[in-house]
Amino acid sequence: MAVEEDLVAPTLNFGVDPDPCLGDPDDLEGDAPDELNFAWDGPDDWLKEELSEIEGEELVGAMITPSDEDNTSRVELYDSGATRHISPFKPDFTAYSLLSPPVFLNTANQQRFPAIGTGTLAIQVPNGRGETELLLKDALHAPSVGYTLVSLGTLDEEGYRTQIGGGYLEITSPRGDQIGRVACTHKRLYKVNHDKDSVNLAETLTVMELHRRLGHIAVNSARKLVESGAVTGIKLDPASQEATCDACIFAHATRQPVPKVQISSPAQNFGDEIHTDVWGPSSTPMCQGRKYFITFTDDATRYTVTFLMRTKDEALEAYKSFEAWVLMQQHCKGIKTLHSD
Repeated sequence: MAVEEDLVAPTLNFGVDPDPCLGDPDDLEGDAPDELNFAWDGPDDWLKEELSEIEGEELVGAMITPSDEDNTSRVELYDSGATRHISPFKPDFTAYSLLSPPVFLNTANQQRFPAIGTGTLAIQVPNGRGETELLLKDALHAPSVGYTLVSLGTLDEEGYRTQIGGGYLEITSPRGDQIGRVACTHKRLYKVNHDKDSVNLAETLTVMELHRRLGHIAVNSARKLVESGAVTGIKLDPASQEATCDACIFAHATRQPVPKVQISSPAQNFGDEIHTDVWGPSSTPMCQGRKYFITFTDDATRYTVTFLMRTKDEALEAYKSFEAWVLMQQHCKGIKTLHSD
C-alpha cells in the first residue's frame, strides 16, 4: 500500500485481550491496559528487502515489560505458536551480532516490540535430575519481552523431535538423544522457571577443566555426566574443545622391557667372583664425616656388603676387611676374582 508523505499517519486502536500464554492478568507486573494505541507508519523498506521473512510474524506470548538481564530469574516458555526463538537475556547468547536498524515484531494481541540483536542462545532444559544445555540458533534478542520464547516449530525445522503426553513435553535431538523433559504447569503451559540463586550458582567450566576436576576420566564420559544430570551445579562452556592433557600422557606412558643379557655364565660358588664399586662424595656427610661408601657383591648369591669411608683411599682397607670376614665366616677358601669398573 502506498502512503503519501503529506498524509498524517492514522492512529489505530486495538483492544487487547489477555494473552493465554501469559497466564492470568493478575500474575503480571502492573495493570494490563484495556486499549493499546498503535501508530501505523506504513511498511519499512529495509524490512521488506533484508528481513522480509520476519515482517508481520505473529509471536504468541510476548509480554512487553522492563527486564533486568543480570539479576532476574530465567524463564522459558515452549511455544508452538512462536515462529522465532526470542530472549531478553543478552548474557545467555554465546554468539551475538547487532541488528541495525532493529527488527520490529508483532504479537497476537497486536503488541509491537523491537529485536535489536541475533545470535546463538544457550538455555538449560530440565532433563531428569539435572539440566541439558540446548543451543538455539538464529535467536532474536528483544530486551522488552519478559521471558524467553522457545519456538517448537523452529526446533522441528532443525531436526529436533517433540512429543507431548502424560503432562510432559519431551525434546529429542536429531541424533535421537533426549534433550529435556518439560513439565506442564497447572495453567497448561510448558514453562520452566530458573531461580536466580540456581542460575548464579552454576559454575561454567571448560571440558578440560571438568576432565581434571573429575580425576582425569575420559572427556566424553565427563561431558555425559553433566548432560545427563549426574553432576549438577556445573555448566559446560559450549565453545570449549578437547585438548591434550599432559598428566594423562605421563600417567599412561610405558617403556619397552630392558633385556638382562648375561655376557658370561654366572659364578657357581660364593667367592668365585666379587663385584665392587665406590660411590661418592656425598654433598651431606654421613656419620663421623664419611662421604663415600664401597660395596662388595657376590656374583653367585648377590649377597652385598657395604663399607662407609671418609676418603676414597680407604677402599683397600675396606677390601681387606671384607676378605677377612669371608674367610672367618667360612663362606669360601678365598676370593678368586675381584671385578671393578
